[in-house]
Amino acid sequence: MRMLLVVVFISILAGPLVAQSNEVSVLAGSTSVSTTKSDATDIQFDNASAVGLAYNRFWTDSISTELSVLRSSHDGSVRFAGERLLDLGSLDLTTIAAIAQFHFIRSRTVDVYAGAGVASMSADDLESSDLRAAGVANISVESSTSWIANAGAAYTLGHGIAVGIDGRYVRYRPDSTSAGGEPVTLDLDPLTIALALKLRF
Repeated sequence: MRMLLVVVFISILAGPLVAQSNEVSVLAGSTSVSTTKSDATDIQFDNASAVGLAYNRFWTDSISTELSVLRSSHDGSVRFAGERLLDLGSLDLTTIAAIAQFHFIRSRTVDVYAGAGVASMSADDLESSDLRAAGVANISVESSTSWIANAGAAYTLGHGIAVGIDGRYVRYRPDSTSAGGEPVTLDLDPLTIALALKLRF
């Protein structure tokens, strides 16, 4: 019991020293990916909802590091002259990122930041009835590690809660392959714009 009281007492004293140095964000928004030009056809993926979670650690008032995970799922198709020729199924993207952020403004009410880092990108295989009818069981999409750029702003509502807008761009151009087929490089480069609910402690 005595040790428990000591731990609680130290926690109470240390609380003000580390207050507002941690931040957890829930992200919800939209991700768009680029269209891939391939000969006379286009490989296109629709914009999709994105959800994610981020943890940010502040080392100084201006510098922090963030770890995040983001998921989105995009319906894909092969198009000719704007017309859909073939359904590719869903491109399910997972982005795991480590970002260093610089906070240009960090006051009691406003936080404006930008950052860059590394992102691990992965995608599930593409599968659809159209592909199976064409004799293709699935199309695998290469995972890769690339760079990510990030910027955003937040407004503090009070009591350790803030809301904001967050944007992040990843350079992601993986090869896609099917059994017996030639690799096709997909120009994806996902761009995410999300609303953020931030909990600070």
